Amino acid sequence: MNIVRENLEDLTTLLKVTVGEADYNEAVDKSLRTYRRKANIPGFRPGMVPMSIINKMYRKGVVAEEAYRTASKACFDYIETEKLTTVGDMIPSQKQQPLDFDNDTEYEFVFEVGIAPEVQI
Repeated sequence: MNIVRENLEDLTTLLKVTVGEADYNEAVDKSLRTYRRKANIPGFRPGMVPMSIINKMYRKGVVAEEAYRTASKACFDYIETEKLTTVGDMIPSQKQQPLDFDNDTEYEFVFEVGIAPEVQI
């Protein structure tokens, strides 16, 4: 996982988080196993659906969800370790490039963070 910080004008910072397959793969497998236990698909007993069918039906969505969750958690950790004073929460940036969850295994998420101005009395 790689985090790059870019300062913009008007006290706004971009955080670009690159998440690789090793970062989210364990969480994806755990979520798919949970889907398998709870799946109720006609032709199979509950909880006995083959993993290949679960992968075809749910893997793309689960990868998207877990990759985003990993990236946002990394941003919160980065903000905490760098002791950035923020205004509001981080939001997904409009500079985000489209992501291809069918073919890629590494994704770059871009978040905008508002930095609190320094006040001197």
